[in-house]
Amino acid sequence: MEAAAQQQEESKTTYTSMSNGAMALILGALCLVFVGMFAFAYGWRPSFMGMARGVAAEKISASFDFRASKLAVIHLGNLQKWDRSPETQNEYAALEKAGFITTRKGRSGWHVDVTPAGEKAFQAVDATRDHEKDGDYFAIPLATREMVRVTGISINGNLAQVDFDWKWKMNSLGLLFATADYSVELRERETGNTAIYSGDEFNTAIFKKWDDGWRLQSLNFTQ
Repeated sequence: MEAAAQQQEESKTTYTSMSNGAMALILGALCLVFVGMFAFAYGWRPSFMGMARGVAAEKISASFDFRASKLAVIHLGNLQKWDRSPETQNEYAALEKAGFITTRKGRSGWHVDVTPAGEKAFQAVDATRDHEKDGDYFAIPLATREMVRVTGISINGNLAQVDFDWKWKMNSLGLLFATADYSVELRERETGNTAIYSGDEFNTAIFKKWDDGWRLQSLNFTQ
């Protein structure tokens, strides 16, 4: 009887060990499923699918062309060319209303000066002052592009086409110009809503696969 009892106890122990092992496998499998779902939802894709959307978005956002700012050019001194006149360029009126420049009309054209407040405002957005034969000018950053989402990836051999959405992220002067109706391209008004430029509007990146991974070859923007 003692032998039978011992055999029964060993059977229970073996069953319990098998049950615990099976439960551990089930829990491990569930964890992998949840981790995979989370990673897939946030842009990760397994290597056999080619390129992850998250990786494509990072490479596009880091590129020189994508990081290039939207600029306004403000000419100083005597302006005799009609295309630089405060009469034809709304940005001068916006800046003068804000107290950043002064303008006055003379016999030979317009004269534009920057005020101390303007110098401070331009410096705050990293504007650059330069000189050309007609006088000094400021190149003023108004906005930078911001990635919204990658909308699709099409892979053909070692080339990949990535469509994406982006929007302008404006600084203080960008908001000033937009509300003054200077730039339709910025599409920012009193509501604070920024237009999103969709991949359907030809925002496309072309990647080529090399031995060390995907490299960005070209970018095409709506704006």
